[in-house]
Amino acid sequence: MPRVLLVMVLALHGQGCDVRLPDADDALAFSIRTLPEVVLDTTVDATERRFLTGMVPVALKTPDFDEGQRFRARVEAAAQLSDCFVSRPRMDWVEFGPDGDGELNEDLVAAVRLSRDSGATCLVIEIDPVADRRHVGILPPELTGLDFADERVRDPVKRMAVRIADEFKPTYLSIGVEMNGYFESNPNDFVNYVALHKETYDVVKAVSPETQFIAAFNLEALQGFFGDLDEFSNHEPQWFLIDMFEPKLDAVAFSTLPFGFFIRAVVMPDDYLSRIEIHTSRDVLFTEMGWPGDAGDPLHSPISQAEYLAQMMRLIDDMSQVRLVVWASGFDADPDTPLAETPEFKTLGLFDHRDVPKPSLDVWTSIHSLPHRP
Repeated sequence: MPRVLLVMVLALHGQGCDVRLPDADDALAFSIRTLPEVVLDTTVDATERRFLTGMVPVALKTPDFDEGQRFRARVEAAAQLSDCFVSRPRMDWVEFGPDGDGELNEDLVAAVRLSRDSGATCLVIEIDPVADRRHVGILPPELTGLDFADERVRDPVKRMAVRIADEFKPTYLSIGVEMNGYFESNPNDFVNYVALHKETYDVVKAVSPETQFIAAFNLEALQGFFGDLDEFSNHEPQWFLIDMFEPKLDAVAFSTLPFGFFIRAVVMPDDYLSRIEIHTSRDVLFTEMGWPGDAGDPLHSPISQAEYLAQMMRLIDDMSQVRLVVWASGFDADPDTPLAETPEFKTLGLFDHRDVPKPSLDVWTSIHSLPHRP
């Protein structure tokens, strides 16, 4: 029996249907939920929020952005629509290697400064040291084949993290993105990565004591929902990975984009997010949350995107440990960019690529405008 019952067939039914979905403890057990037929509830009933909001302005800065004007406008818009500027820069092995100058990418520096000038009050930086969740890199030729056991790989990561911590004093910082994917294919080297995380924690705190150092996971993969994806993904839930980072851990971050498993957000179990709090007492961050909003896709339409966002807020409202909620992207991917080649991921924006707002923007605005009472 598969770990997740894909409910795509429900789109063909003319009436509401009973659906079985994973419960909190066993991916093979299911709880019964009823799928409403028509009503799409996009209301948010909360009167306050305990968490900061965040947004990635756009996936990529492209040459046709009018010499940066569109990118600048999107960074400014994201700062006005959220508390936190969020960036996931690739690990720069050359600049922070033994022959590099240790200088940060100019676009990153400019975007951080612009976001702060535009009103962003917090900063989230997740350095990405793996190429495809499976391999360290992309490494320069002299480091090809090395992993986190080698100091020639470890030292550049620490140097880049310290430089970011020292220059930006970010609110949240990690040296990984969805790193449970790396554990799936490289469990032995993952132990070396955890050791690197703990070493980096200490050196980051030395230059920026207030920065919260985090470990980042993909929620769906952590629960074993990608069993049919490849040879590494067929596994039981791996909540134990969180404990491996203790005690050098200030918060636990999750990405969650569950549209591959649920035809409608309303069929998500009530504990789909809150089950996290069973497995950690640390602050919980949702550093990437998203659902497609494609006007040409009846299953992932703009209104279903708004429904998902409202449903996630209802689930989060029952959680006491959540401190940050980040929407995946403020704007859809522009044509002729790599992300535009991926149908589901190119329409995650609250605006389309022409900067036209979607219904989900109203939902997001209603959330962000709530009084923040941590």
